[in-house]
Amino acid sequence: MRPSKKWGHTVKKLLVLALIALGGLLIWRKVQADRAELDLWTEATGSEN
Repeated sequence: MRPSKKWGHTVKKLLVLALIALGGLLIWRKVQADRAELDLWTEATGSEN
């Protein structure tokens, strides 16, 4: 295999990994925001359960 093709393949792998990491980060931030909103809602409505 030519070095340029190998380099291109490596770059594609790194881009895919970066996209997966970014997706994971966005999901994590969404979960954290939802938890914070739920905590705020629970505090505002009282814990009458």
